Amino acid sequence: MKYLIFFILTFIISCDYKSDEEIETERHRQLVKDMNRFAYKEVDKNNLISFEFDYRDKQQKIENKNIIPSSEFVSVYSIYYNLLEEMVFCESFKKESEPKIKSGTWYQFYEGMRIKCLIINDIYQNNKDVFLDFLNLKKGKYYFFSLIWDYSGEITEGTEIKPVGLFSSKISCKKHSDKFLRSGKYLVGRCKEYFEEFSKLERYEKTNQEILNEKKKNVSKTEDDLNLKASKQELNNRVKNKKSVMEILNEIEVEK
Repeated sequence: MKYLIFFILTFIISCDYKSDEEIETERHRQLVKDMNRFAYKEVDKNNLISFEFDYRDKQQKIENKNIIPSSEFVSVYSIYYNLLEEMVFCESFKKESEPKIKSGTWYQFYEGMRIKCLIINDIYQNNKDVFLDFLNLKKGKYYFFSLIWDYSGEITEGTEIKPVGLFSSKISCKKHSDKFLRSGKYLVGRCKEYFEEFSKLERYEKTNQEILNEKKKNVSKTEDDLNLKASKQELNNRVKNKKSVMEILNEIEVEK
């Protein structure tokens, strides 16, 4: 009997056990689900993801140069993703009660989160139209700034710096970055213009082979294509005249 109990307990424990990878996957899945609740219905995230690729291809053709992607370049999708992620965190933060003791590490963290969530919510409420205009390229310039979310007093190699919001004017961008700066709890980067940052990406001249390959792609109809089309048309005409396949083949052989 005791062996049976031992077996059952072992089975239950083994079923409940999850690896770190499984836990992280589950956590990320839940985060994405929560983020979807805050996603702007009018903004297609797939368009945001593909924007940089499409825009880079377009610029490469205009400049006739190759543009090298960079991990340091801030994508518009990462700005959108960070905004939704922070909205999820701020929603959870609402459940926290204000510390009774107005000092110490927990109070400092609480105050930092309170200030951040007020500003993030303001950005979120005004960002939908900006993202839509950006995708439609209705304006010439769009700005963002970067922020160290959890500043502990020093910047180390692991310090996380994230872009914040998308703004249609430098004035609007600076207004929100100044709110973080005045709080004294965050380090804030200067407002940067998205397309100016894109223009700083490294370029190099295309090789002759790359230029030749592009020309081949742009040729809509080659001589062979035209000949093939004419041959097919001739064959269709003969079939319409109700000639048998053998008669058609014989005619082709005689023509040769």
